[in-house]
Amino acid sequence: LFGSETRSELARRREALEKRTAYLEENDRREALRTALEDARKHEGALEQLLKDVLQRLEAVKGETAELAGAGQSDLLSSLPPPRDFCNVLLTDAREKGCPLAVGRPIDLGAKRGARAAADELAAKRVVVAGLEREAKRLEDEIKSAERATKSARRDYMGASTSYTEERSKLQDARSKLEQLDRLVEAGEGGAQAAAAK
Repeated sequence: LFGSETRSELARRREALEKRTAYLEENDRREALRTALEDARKHEGALEQLLKDVLQRLEAVKGETAELAGAGQSDLLSSLPPPRDFCNVLLTDAREKGCPLAVGRPIDLGAKRGARAAADELAAKRVVVAGLEREAKRLEDEIKSAERATKSARRDYMGASTSYTEERSKLQDARSKLEQLDRLVEAGEGGAQAAAAK
């Protein structure tokens, strides 16, 4: 009688243990959380690559802008006429001595148009620089947000993984104890049968 009650109690506990194990496996969120973590990392990496590309383009455009600004300034300085009191030489004397102001050709209007086009291009480049700087700032903010999301996903995954491992360990301990009790009951029943046979 003792053995049958004990066996039914062990069977009831084994069944409860199997239900807990099945519940644990059904509600295991680790795979979904691992996928979310990988997606968050990919998103963060893609944003970092975008930012790198934008910063490279920004540096290139800044270099072009600096070149245009430098060329435009030197062109502007060279195209300025001399001040009124630059020289007090008679025009005939200046021509005889080969003065570039007296011998040179009048201002080239085509060059003036080119300088104007360069100024327009410089203004356009500055607009592009400003746009790229805004885009870089936006991407930096988005990367910070993505980093927070990645940290949160990592924390969720690690928490679920730890919780699953701890619960699985508890279930394995409970299963080991039930197996020990089962062996003890078998040994007790075997001893009782041996004593009854004598």
